Amino acid sequence: MNQQVLNAIQDGDTTYTWYDYSNKIWANIKTTANDYEAWWVWIPRYAYKIEGTSASEIDIIYVDLDGNPLDKEKYGETLPEGYIVHPAFNQGKALKGIWVSKYKPSYGKYKEDDLEMTNQVSIPDMDGFDSQNTYLIKYSEDGSTVESETKLADVTDLSNFNSDGKWYNYENKIWANVKTVANNLESWWVWIPRYAYRLPDNPNDDTEIIFIDTNNRPLDTEKYGQSLPEDFIVHPAFTQDTTQDGEPLTGIWVSKYKPSHVNDTSDDLELTNVILEPDLSGFDEENTYLIKYSENGTQESETKLADVTDLSSFNSDGKWYNYQNKIWANVKTVANGLESWWVWIPRYAYKLPSNPNDDTEIIFVDTNNRPLEPQKYGSTLPLGFTVHPAFNQDTDSGGSPLSGIWVSKYKPSKVGN
Repeated sequence: MNQQVLNAIQDGDTTYTWYDYSNKIWANIKTTANDYEAWWVWIPRYAYKIEGTSASEIDIIYVDLDGNPLDKEKYGETLPEGYIVHPAFNQGKALKGIWVSKYKPSYGKYKEDDLEMTNQVSIPDMDGFDSQNTYLIKYSEDGSTVESETKLADVTDLSNFNSDGKWYNYENKIWANVKTVANNLESWWVWIPRYAYRLPDNPNDDTEIIFIDTNNRPLDTEKYGQSLPEDFIVHPAFTQDTTQDGEPLTGIWVSKYKPSHVNDTSDDLELTNVILEPDLSGFDEENTYLIKYSENGTQESETKLADVTDLSSFNSDGKWYNYQNKIWANVKTVANGLESWWVWIPRYAYKLPSNPNDDTEIIFVDTNNRPLEPQKYGSTLPLGFTVHPAFNQDTDSGGSPLSGIWVSKYKPSKVGN
């Protein structure tokens, strides 16, 4: 790689390819250390634009460290409007990509049950986790089942939280786990405390592990003394980087599973019809059409925006939008021989459920983030609710906070198709 070897190697009639994104081949590596075999896949820095509700309707552009397209011939010098650089690539510094765990690490010839570990470890570092969308997982004493999950925002003291040893207890092989939920994806992470290791002389014996502090001294001084015993090596994973404050790492969070979609139970959402009226400023009145639907969800009519004098009166029958009946405000635009459809997402706040099988709670809010239905929710946003960040990325043409956003509903199609 240092000699700039190409991503594909030809050997006779066979081509061996490391990565080729145009053909859905992603760069993979395997690491082996301390009798673990782990697989990783490289995710290049990218920006995305959500075109609809399915994965096939998310458009991806690979970008440089400044957020500009790498394929300038196709996309131009700057990122097209509506694209967002994924926040995973801007965690403290601009990253050109990230390695993501592909599978759960597997053991080689040594057995986990034979490892002797102490429970004296540094408390897991929760800096950088969104406290409203991160859950600490407790296991039963035998480590076989999840007993509870607690939102990080509700935990004031991590030591007290683990007083029962059910979040982590390394003597009993219980490792600290957290679950994060964002963008309708659920990810699980396991905390690996900073440690040093010594490989055995006999390959059939166990690798020795000592948990250490940031000065590489044993945490269990009663057993190991004040300094690291001879031949122990600090695992290089803990020396590759530092915390946001420039301090040595007390441990690292490792992806436990491939991220999965949160259960979609949107049909069960209870929504109010009290919303901020859709903002149609910027739409060409002669080429924009408001779509009305019947109660069973079939299209009933389309009306040119230029012919509508009052949006409230236009929607008096609740057929342009009626959120209680799952009818969302839709418009169609026609320009340059292309037809595009858009759906209005009113400004809202959400609260993730403690139980992943329950519904996410939604409250429509005004531009001051106060509930639009105060008789039900009060005059301020209830504790635990978060205004979706999509509404805080920009302002309207007058410089005011967004009352909602228009989201592309389908891929633009040629008129008449």
